[in-house]
Amino acid sequence: MHNLKKSSKIWIEFNILLLIIKKLGVYMKNNFFKNRIAVITGGESPLSKALAIEIALLKGDVILVGNKKEELLKTIKEIDGLKKKTGRIFAVSGDLSTKEGCEAVLRDAKKIAGTFEILINNGSIFSAGKFEDEKIENIKKSIDVNVTGTMLLTKLSLSTLKSNKKPGIINICNFFGKIGLPYFSVYSATKFAIAGFTEALQKEYSGEGFKIMGVYAPTLKSELTDKREANLEKIGLFAETPEEVAKKIIEAYNELETEIVLGKKEKSLIFWKNLRKKSTENYFKKMKPKILSAISE
Repeated sequence: MHNLKKSSKIWIEFNILLLIIKKLGVYMKNNFFKNRIAVITGGESPLSKALAIEIALLKGDVILVGNKKEELLKTIKEIDGLKKKTGRIFAVSGDLSTKEGCEAVLRDAKKIAGTFEILINNGSIFSAGKFEDEKIENIKKSIDVNVTGTMLLTKLSLSTLKSNKKPGIINICNFFGKIGLPYFSVYSATKFAIAGFTEALQKEYSGEGFKIMGVYAPTLKSELTDKREANLEKIGLFAETPEEVAKKIIEAYNELETEIVLGKKEKSLIFWKNLRKKSTENYFKKMKPKILSAISE
């Protein structure tokens, strides 16, 4: 009995000590990006750029993938101008909406770095408006880029990722992959597809040392025109900056999270959708006119 009490006391003291150390911020943090290579798609987007900067500052190497090489080179120049010790950053341009395009991008990436351990899927086309007004070409393109491209690149990357220790995939599923918003039907559909894809992969590769994380971020300020940005902010359906979101994504990955939901309003809506679907339906029924007005140019 005496030994049991002594053991309990030691255990309590140990946990208190751990808590103090964490509060002081002197505990060792994970860095799964240091000396590793990450491929980031959607390279022209502000979030991909912010992610590249965060990873480079953690001494990781980055291969930015996008359609416009001149935009990618601007990001590289910006990182080079930070005057800090960073990882290397490279640019690869290509079309990820086709199998041939994905194969070409991966060939170029391997020519540059030989391999890569982390794949961050952030290539997507954002769209908003009445579904009846959507052009057929836009629907097809959104599916090709947001869904088909993500799945093809992931499949073609698996052999390379699995040949490395502690491989990882981060899929930017977006808040629209958790709740279908009126007037975001096409975009929501593609993000729901990636959310389901992410969840299925997590279950499929569970226990195999493969880290797969889904990111559910609100609409970012940089994705919209100034007018839409201000309007959505007024009704509370908005967004942090790409830099804020990138920091939280990297932090969550290093803390071994499998999912991260960002945005106070967004977390609340997802919670109520899971608890009582009717409550979110009533909410959006009231919000429809405001949302339509907010996205109108």
